[in-house]
Amino acid sequence: MAWAILGWLLIASAVYFHSTRCKSVETETESLRKRWWQTLWLIVPLLVFGIFLTRLLSYIALVAAIAWAICWFVKIKSPRSICIASLASLMLISSIATFGVRLILRPYSGNTVIEDRTDFVPAPKPSGGTAGLLKADWSTSDEYSSWPVAELMLELSRRAYDDPIVARQAFQKLGFESETLNNKSMQGYALSIDDSVVLCFRGTEINDPSDILQDLLFIRSRNDGGSIHGGFDSGYRGMHDQALAFLDEHKPTRVWITGHSLGGAMSVACAYHLIQDTEYEIGGVMTFGQPMTVNRSLAAILDAKLFGKYVYFINDMDPVARAVEPYVHFGFMVHYVDGEIVKSDPPMVMYGATPSDYETPKSIDTLDDNELDKLIRDLQEANEPAVDENGNPVVKGFVPNVFDHFLDSYAEVVHALVHGNKR
Repeated sequence: MAWAILGWLLIASAVYFHSTRCKSVETETESLRKRWWQTLWLIVPLLVFGIFLTRLLSYIALVAAIAWAICWFVKIKSPRSICIASLASLMLISSIATFGVRLILRPYSGNTVIEDRTDFVPAPKPSGGTAGLLKADWSTSDEYSSWPVAELMLELSRRAYDDPIVARQAFQKLGFESETLNNKSMQGYALSIDDSVVLCFRGTEINDPSDILQDLLFIRSRNDGGSIHGGFDSGYRGMHDQALAFLDEHKPTRVWITGHSLGGAMSVACAYHLIQDTEYEIGGVMTFGQPMTVNRSLAAILDAKLFGKYVYFINDMDPVARAVEPYVHFGFMVHYVDGEIVKSDPPMVMYGATPSDYETPKSIDTLDDNELDKLIRDLQEANEPAVDENGNPVVKGFVPNVFDHFLDSYAEVVHALVHGNKR
C-alpha cells in the first residue's frame, strides 16, 4: 500500500509539472503544440515510476487512451484540450516505457529457494494407471517438485486444445468418461475415472476474437472475500452449472483442476466457485503458464483453502505468467529457469495469509492486459519453440520469451521435474 501511495504521488507530481508548463504557454496554442515534448525529461520518468509502483498500468493506459481520443478525434483545439491530449500522450508513452522496464527485470525476487537435487532419485510411478496417478498422495510441501501426476495434467491441458471429437477419443484412451463444457467460445472438459473427476480448460485460441476478448476483460468481478479478473471469471461461470451437474452425477472422492494459459486462469476461478458452492474435496489444482487471476484479498482466502494442493508452473521467462495487473499469484510456484528449479519458500505459502502477504516481488513481475494481448498474438505468429542442437527449448536470458509459453516447452519442464533430466 505504501508503494502504491508513493506511485500516485509521483503521478500527481508529473501532472502538476505538466499543468504548470501548459499554463506558461496557454495563450500560445501553436507554441504549446511544439513545446509539450520538452517536459519529457522530467515528466516521463515520474510517470514511469509512478505507474510501476501503483501496478495499475492497464487502467491508467485505458484512461489515457480515452482522454487522448476525445481531445484529438473530436478535434477540440483549445489550449486546455491540447494540454490534456499531450498529458494523455505522455501517459501512453510512460505506459510503454513501464512495460519495457518490466521486461528487463528478473522475473522473481524474494521468498524463493532453489530446489537441491543433489541426491534426487525419481520416485516410482504409482500403480493403477491413470486412476492410480489421481489417487496418489502429493503435496506442495514435498521435498521435491516431482509429482508424476503433473505429466497427466499437462497431457490433459494439451488435449483441451484439440477438436472435441479428437480430444474425447484421447481421453477415452486414458480411461476417462468425458463430457464437453462450453460457454460460447470458452471450452473445457469434465473427465471421470473411478472415484476421481478432472476438470480441464482450454487456453486462448488466437484465431477466435472472443477468446482474446476474455483475456482483455480485466475489470474486476467482485466475489465474496475479494475480486477475480472479470474475463477469466465469466469464462468459467458459464460452464459452472455443467460442471456441477457432472460432479453430482459421478459424486467423486476428489476433484482435480488443470489448464494452460487462459485455461489455467479459469482453473483458479473454477476452484474458487467449487469451494464456495460444493463440499467436494479438491485433489489438486495444477496450472501451466497461468496469468494472475485474483486480487490480494481473495488470494489470502484461496491460499488457505487450497493449502498444499495448488501449484502453478512457470517455464523460464514465460511472459503470460506475469500478466495481468493488478492481480497477483498465490499458492505454490514451481519456476524452471536455466536448468534449475526455483520454488516457493515456505514463508511464501502461509496458512491464514493476509492480503499484505501477496506482493508481486514474491513471485514474478507483471504485464498488463494490453501487453498480454500483444504477446499472445506473437505466439500465434511463431510456428514452434526455438531449440538447441540437442532438441531442448532455448529459454535463456533476461527478456521474456514467447516460446517459453508453448506447451511443448512445458512438457520439457515437467519431464525434468519428474525424472530429473531433459529428454
